[in-house]
Amino acid sequence: MATEPAAMARAVTPAQALDAALVEMNRPFVRGSHDCCSAACLAFERLWGVPVWSLVPGYRTRTGALRLIRAHGGAEAWCADLAKRAGLHERAPHVGALGLYVGGEMPITLA
Repeated sequence: MATEPAAMARAVTPAQALDAALVEMNRPFVRGSHDCCSAACLAFERLWGVPVWSLVPGYRTRTGALRLIRAHGGAEAWCADLAKRAGLHERAPHVGALGLYVGGEMPITLA
């Protein structure tokens, strides 16, 4: 799933997307404030101005993150709900999109 604000008309270059990701990822890993979910959401906000991270309830542990995911019906359902609440819609993957990779026990959010 890739999402973007409904009214976006500009393009993001690969260099801009990488710069935004590096700014958010250039900090020590701290679950719930600097992890794959927060970094992707904050990089997306840096690129597009859409504050998706502000819609994520707080968690501080891996167990807390997994509880949140389960409580929302799984990672895909939770991400779809967050995207809808942020005014985003699904479209083909592209540079600067917010996406979800589910390929193991813990899903990974990507920007």
